Amino acid sequence: MAFVGILSLLLIFFWQGAPTMAATNTERVGNGPALINPYGIVITGDDDAYVIDRGSSSVFLVDLSSGDRTVISGPERGVGPVTTEMRGVGIEPSLDSLLVADSNLKAVIRINIMSGDRTVVSDATRGTGPNIDVPRGVAVDSTGNVFVTDFSLDAVVEVDPTTGNRRVIAGPTSGGNVGTGPDLKQPHGIHASVNGYLYVTDVGWPAVIEINSTTGNRRLVSGTGPVLDAGSGPELSSLRGLTSQGPGTILVVDFNENEVISIDISNGNRKRISGPDVGSGVDLGLPVDAAVTSSGQIVVCDFTPPSVIAVDPLTGDRSVVTSVPKIGLQTPLYVAVLPSGRIVASDTGRRAIWLVDETTGDRAILSAADERGGGDAFTLPLQLIVLDDGDLVVVDDGTDAVVRVDFSTGNRTIISGKGVGTGREFISPRGLLQKSDGNLVVFDTGLTALINVNMKTGNRVVLSDASHGTGPLMHNVNSIIVLDDGTIVVGDAQSKLLTVNPANGNRQAIPVQGGDVAITEPWGLAVSSTGLVYVTYYQGAQAAIASVNPDNGMAFLVSSVSSTPAKRVGGGADMRSPAGCGVEQSGSLVVSDFYYGTVLRIDAVKGDRSVVTSATVGNTVDLDVLLSGSSNLYQSAFGLALVVVTLFLLF
Repeated sequence: MAFVGILSLLLIFFWQGAPTMAATNTERVGNGPALINPYGIVITGDDDAYVIDRGSSSVFLVDLSSGDRTVISGPERGVGPVTTEMRGVGIEPSLDSLLVADSNLKAVIRINIMSGDRTVVSDATRGTGPNIDVPRGVAVDSTGNVFVTDFSLDAVVEVDPTTGNRRVIAGPTSGGNVGTGPDLKQPHGIHASVNGYLYVTDVGWPAVIEINSTTGNRRLVSGTGPVLDAGSGPELSSLRGLTSQGPGTILVVDFNENEVISIDISNGNRKRISGPDVGSGVDLGLPVDAAVTSSGQIVVCDFTPPSVIAVDPLTGDRSVVTSVPKIGLQTPLYVAVLPSGRIVASDTGRRAIWLVDETTGDRAILSAADERGGGDAFTLPLQLIVLDDGDLVVVDDGTDAVVRVDFSTGNRTIISGKGVGTGREFISPRGLLQKSDGNLVVFDTGLTALINVNMKTGNRVVLSDASHGTGPLMHNVNSIIVLDDGTIVVGDAQSKLLTVNPANGNRQAIPVQGGDVAITEPWGLAVSSTGLVYVTYYQGAQAAIASVNPDNGMAFLVSSVSSTPAKRVGGGADMRSPAGCGVEQSGSLVVSDFYYGTVLRIDAVKGDRSVVTSATVGNTVDLDVLLSGSSNLYQSAFGLALVVVTLFLLF
């Protein structure tokens, strides 16, 4: 009888405990504060590794041997402007200061390694010359010259480290294009070589371009796009950081393909060093930068799962240097609400689509390679929509395709892209909506275009771009939605909010006006039952959701977390990086926060915030349990019955 009682206790433990045992794709390595969203890395000659972390607004010193993490600068260490959107990092020749590019501050910031103090080197108020707009990469040459890539200016800007004065050394200016050779189109990473040349990864082409730092003349090193094509080897997709691997060779990381690639500068030939098909060990998630140690080991900064990964340059094998894994959702970027009220979320960290119970917060994988469903694996699943038949459609910026997900099986089927359908191939699809006729519209950041996609054939036709339609150009779009009258609303990092006429592609800016609303880089979009557009955004010390009337631009804060009391709206759960947005039948909003790995519910009237699911709210369960109804109620009833039986048998 005692044996049976003990067995019952074990059943209770496994029944109640098993749902919380979420599989993680990284291990916990190293002590210290956790990385949230690391975005850049630089290593000194003594193998000190400095990592900039967008999520925590901090700079970390990472011990490459133990994985221990120490904050050297951040909100609680050092004085000066808080860096909230660090994108690139370099180190000055003196080795006592870092230089970082911050896209929210639109500035280059110097960070003292010893004190953590932060001072502005160059911004709109310090230095002369063209203002920095959307900085991405920073490089410092051996003499201390500072170079910044600007995603919006399509240029490389030299910054005087003493005065902050700025001048375009390659790219367009008011006086014409500086330098000859291929134009820059969304330059990102930058590396200053010892030979006086700069090497830039360009997301728009995609390509690697060499720049003479004196004349600005440019030479295509390697590329695989329809316009710039040079060198042989693996295709390039969405390039981020780069570094030198020795004389004549550079390393680049591909954000979409999860790879590290070496490129021969002389002929542009490419070779996979590490990736899904090369090397063993932990997978690269979304690699954003790389550096090389004095012994030649490659160290990769992985945006999500937030970690630093060591790569063997000979075998491509990968091991975790430092990481603190998240439980449950890792990097939820977009959400949608099903007719049943359940929530679906795309998770770039897990490369998966989750189904979330809107009441209990329990969650289960709906579709992901090796977990549920067949077909091509997700690489970078982004905006998603729900079809009338209950299936989902997702844009995948990694596979460069539009994917249909069968709700009942999790199977993934490409409906456009990667050889399916005719027309311009996708380069970097991000935004997605369905029109009233059942067909789709996709925004592609690489093509900087809205594309009509035939739902049945996958054929693609340009709806609006620089050559189709008039009005402000689109650049870096995160979300698109459609209004009841068919008008398309676009959230653009440069042009903010635009409406697009689906008949002729004409674009018009929405004149957002509202004293407390300052939408700098709109992320998620949703439409209320009354036609208002909800916009998520975060800038500096404010994370917010605003409502905007698309007809006149009148805007109001719906919910806001801010260091400025006057800009706070609503109470409850914290919010740091609101991204995707959906509307429930009750009128409440559901918003994903990729900083915390949570899904929030927001009262659209009061602005109050509550957690729907997180590492501490809801369990990770089997999908069958989630689909069967209230998993928590069932578990509780079953557990209670087992307790009663156990007590009876034991006593």
